[in-house]
Amino acid sequence: MNALSVLASMALVAQPILGQSSTASEKAAALSESTICELAERFGHVNARCFGAVPDDEKDDGPAIQAALVAAGQRLPVQLEAGVYLTSIPIDLSGKRLIGEQHWRAGGTVVRAVSAIGSVFFARSNAFRLEGVRIDAAKIADHGLRTFKTHLNETRVQNVTAANAIKSGFYFEYTMVATFEQLTAIDNVGDGIVIEDCNASRFSDLVVRRNAGRGIVVRAKSASGGTTVSGADLEENEGIPVLIEGVRTPTVIERMWIEQKAATDGVAIVNSQHVRLLNCRISAPSGGGNRAIRLSGASRACHLEGNSVASSNVDSGFEAIRMEAGSHSNTLVANDVLGGADSPRVEALDRNFSAMRAVSFASEPPAQGYWEKGDVVMNASPAIGSAPGWVCISDQPLVWAKLPAVTPWTQR
Repeated sequence: MNALSVLASMALVAQPILGQSSTASEKAAALSESTICELAERFGHVNARCFGAVPDDEKDDGPAIQAALVAAGQRLPVQLEAGVYLTSIPIDLSGKRLIGEQHWRAGGTVVRAVSAIGSVFFARSNAFRLEGVRIDAAKIADHGLRTFKTHLNETRVQNVTAANAIKSGFYFEYTMVATFEQLTAIDNVGDGIVIEDCNASRFSDLVVRRNAGRGIVVRAKSASGGTTVSGADLEENEGIPVLIEGVRTPTVIERMWIEQKAATDGVAIVNSQHVRLLNCRISAPSGGGNRAIRLSGASRACHLEGNSVASSNVDSGFEAIRMEAGSHSNTLVANDVLGGADSPRVEALDRNFSAMRAVSFASEPPAQGYWEKGDVVMNASPAIGSAPGWVCISDQPLVWAKLPAVTPWTQR
């Protein structure tokens, strides 16, 4: 006999103590504090079924799930068996742990909104844990999961899907030093995942697809916004796949697979500092002046490295990194056009640093090797009257032009 069946049987045995309750769930709901402690010692969890949350019964299970969470407190996780649970209320996870049975295919534990609520699940002020649940906002709830000020490192969300939310599948606000893994945001009416003021939190292994809004939004409003997003599959989102806005401390965005059907910028970095965009693959239809990567609004001290870009309709206009006026002191290293050795075009309207145009040192211009137009070879032994270096003006055939000769300069 497993722990769940034993738990239900204990509720039945409790009848002489609890009175003439007519159902097992009513008896379980009246379990004493000492009995709950005993369950913690024996089985380490509480089954929400014992509080009246029965899957697939087409009844409102929200109050029963909430009652189970309250009874379990911070000591015990609450388990939701596989099946569909309906809720007319937002379920408060603050200081609680809830575990479902998320399957890699359809099924598992599904919690579905049946009324217009702010969020299906929410947490505030206290750490919490949520695992193995598919959240269906049913296009009537604003968010699948929303958190606020749960800045403790015990907070963990793992293997959770949010779908059909009006505003965003996941909205994490001021949720610091937390861990989020294997999140899926799919078919939401709004954005997929919004990460706001989540300093020192870690997001990894994300799937963000077919959302009518933006894919992943990382932004700072009242905090510096430094966070890490590592590993994501973003496909068929209607809005910008990745938007980083207003962050002020190191924010790492890495290992993204971005494949758009809509004509948008691939990654937009707006008024941000110290963003590291690393090893991403970015493609989308071009049109309307979109670019693979765009920095704007005084973005500075950002580092873009190892990214591959391509336009799915073979329009070189998209295959570019554009830094608008006011965005400066950014560095670009080893970015390329997908499927080729070329570097994406750099459109810099202010002072930035690009290592995509080679700058080398030699005693004379190279006669062979792989070079591109615009590459510069500086003279390793400059002298008065000699060329300080050479610039490549043709790569096929390889042709170099001298830079103006060095002339003496006397301080006045």
